[in-house]
Amino acid sequence: MNQVQNKFVQYNDQRNSQLLYTPTKEVKDVSSQEIKDLIEQMKEVLKSNTGVGIAANQLGKNVQIFAIRYKAPENQASPLPKELSEDIPLQYFINPRITLKSDDLVYFWHGCLSALDMPLGKVATNKWIEYTAFNESGNQITGRLDGLSAIIFQHEFRHLLGGLYFEYAVDFKTPKELKESFSNGREKIYQIIMNPSGVKPILYNYELNEAISY
Repeated sequence: MNQVQNKFVQYNDQRNSQLLYTPTKEVKDVSSQEIKDLIEQMKEVLKSNTGVGIAANQLGKNVQIFAIRYKAPENQASPLPKELSEDIPLQYFINPRITLKSDDLVYFWHGCLSALDMPLGKVATNKWIEYTAFNESGNQITGRLDGLSAIIFQHEFRHLLGGLYFEYAVDFKTPKELKESFSNGREKIYQIIMNPSGVKPILYNYELNEAISY
């Protein structure tokens, strides 16, 4: 296992992979030093890696907290879709719940810091979600996320529920294959699903307002 993989629990690590498939525990004290230290660790991880989100169980901590952030690439040869052209500031979500979600679904190509040897997977998520959670200051927050921020939130929320993106993917491609598919128009990086009936999104078995139960 290389140095990058050593930072994250991997799905195929027989010693620790159960952490990625076990529902996470509620944080009892959102202002505790333990949570502050974990938040600082997440910040450092996202600074030093290309990932756009990280959940606590990927770092070996079985608690309900994740972080998301995204820096839009500059000097692109071709314009990015609107959903990928805006930065997403670093945000933390502790004990999150989804309170409302769209009927519309979108496809996006997912990878994961806990599945570094897996190809990218085409996964369905709800186009937008509304949520409640606690932030890094211990304050309760609510909000609505759309586009890429909603996708990343749902990917990380799946981690807290237990499970990974590739269990919900309808297609797989290596980065090289995907780049070729984008260039010749066979695939889109962000695609609204015109007929979502029968499509299983990554959070298909989550009930709105439900607390994650360990």
